[in-house]
Amino acid sequence: MRVPVWWGALLAASEHLAAFDTEQMRSWRERYAPGLPADEEVPDEDDMPRGIRIFQLGREFMSNSDIAAAERIRVLAVLDNVLGDSADPERHSVIAMFLRVALDLDMLQELWSSLGPRIRRVCVLLFSSWPAGAPGWMTVDTDQLPPWNPALVARIRRDGRDAGAPGEPLVTDPFAVEQLADPQEVVPWAPPEAIAAWSDLAGKVHAELTRVGISAIIDSRLFDRTAGLHIGLSIAHPPYGVTLEWRSPLEISKKYDDDLYAQNRTELMAYSVETHKILLRAALDVLAAAGFQTMVYYYFPHDRDCEYRVLAPPRNPIT
Repeated sequence: MRVPVWWGALLAASEHLAAFDTEQMRSWRERYAPGLPADEEVPDEDDMPRGIRIFQLGREFMSNSDIAAAERIRVLAVLDNVLGDSADPERHSVIAMFLRVALDLDMLQELWSSLGPRIRRVCVLLFSSWPAGAPGWMTVDTDQLPPWNPALVARIRRDGRDAGAPGEPLVTDPFAVEQLADPQEVVPWAPPEAIAAWSDLAGKVHAELTRVGISAIIDSRLFDRTAGLHIGLSIAHPPYGVTLEWRSPLEISKKYDDDLYAQNRTELMAYSVETHKILLRAALDVLAAAGFQTMVYYYFPHDRDCEYRVLAPPRNPIT
């Protein structure tokens, strides 16, 4: 899977990221090659899974203290320019993946005044999806769209999907939001009414799990690897709404990472997948017993991968 056409410009803006990316490619080939049949060639860089490459580069951007502020600003300036170029239709999802692991609030506050308007807009989106919302200093230019999709709200009204009663949300069904997403929009944000409802739902899920003795974390840091049950809240991409995720300490081990990069199917990976299913199904069953509307959503028929979703709170809570 090829990297974006602007990948070279991104690496040219940072000598540290360029050196890291080169080392990652070398290491990946060494890990991958032993598992290849003798008559197959070692893959070139276009064969490395793009998601892994972007994720690792974002994590290096975050963790490498040798990358100075000026160098970080150059990297983000490249991404700001890319966001304004319609030549790459996948630029928004790729850049959002990078920023999710590349930035935290402290770094972002330090760089904020030097960032371009497009990067600011995406950052407001990403941080607004956290339960605490975006901090007050995180502002966007007045000529930029607000951090939700006003065109989507207008379509909901036009299609008659509002609740029909004053003051009630226009739409809170995450599947309705997915169906109404406008491909012409930069990012298909959910309408503000849905964001408010899902945030409230995430809090109720956390309270119910805590009430029965199940420890859970409402995601307050994207790609947080803290072990345990996480309550995810997504306002900008499918699966919209509230989902349950399990983070296992097994996935932090070097052996697991090596197997993942080499795309090896091992007993350790299979065991990790099974524990995810068991633990997430148990947590979802507890919520269903409490009256929450839940769903296990499979991506494709007969596919093992699925989402554990919470769609609505109990109509008659158990007290």
